[in-house]
Amino acid sequence: MHGASRVIGNTPAMTAGLQRRHGGPAAKYVWIPNGYDLEDFAVLEDPPAGPPPRDGRPLKLLYTGTVFQSHPLDDLWAAFALLSPAQRQGYEVEIVGRVVPGQMVDPGLEGLSVRVLPYEPHHQVIRRMAGADVLVLTLAGLPGLELMVPAKLFEYLAVRRPVLGVLPRGAASQIVEAAKAGSVVQPGQHRELADLLARWLHEPPAPLAAPPLAFDRRVLAGMLARALDQALAAPPRRD
Repeated sequence: MHGASRVIGNTPAMTAGLQRRHGGPAAKYVWIPNGYDLEDFAVLEDPPAGPPPRDGRPLKLLYTGTVFQSHPLDDLWAAFALLSPAQRQGYEVEIVGRVVPGQMVDPGLEGLSVRVLPYEPHHQVIRRMAGADVLVLTLAGLPGLELMVPAKLFEYLAVRRPVLGVLPRGAASQIVEAAKAGSVVQPGQHRELADLLARWLHEPPAPLAAPPLAFDRRVLAGMLARALDQALAAPPRRD
């Protein structure tokens, strides 16, 4: 780290933490986030301009990826348990990915439809994302996870569906809120989450107007190129 010309972190907090730990000029430390490849989403139809129509069908919540200790669904199930069976009938939850043994993926709540599917090819998962009404992102309230940004968040942003983030205050929640990409509830806030789910039955969330350009990998490649150009242009270090 000491001998590097540039150090790249993928969240602002991580980048600042590296500078505090290892020292050196601020210009040496560069924040470049993860992102999405827009070409992966070019085959999708544009999402509707407004919220999904209330035509009697349930709102579909989709979770993709692995369900495990740091990415649990327990808070979601606890919130649904606070709703009435009639309210739960207004939702269906789809989980696509891997479930670590011991993680709950179907709480068996009356009225709530839950469907669990194995991993699928990337292009197929993207189509599922596009067909959902809300995309679910979770991080447990464990120390250090507030610094983490799951890579799938950027795909959620690219597909322009509203995000339900059950997240600690930190890097991931800041991105969701700054992009106006959906709603964030902190882990353990079951009543707040239940109230949000109840409200969405009457006022479902609207899709994003456009993917945030800041996370387009073409933009990020330009940021990396500039960081490398600056490193090459800097005078040689004298250690």
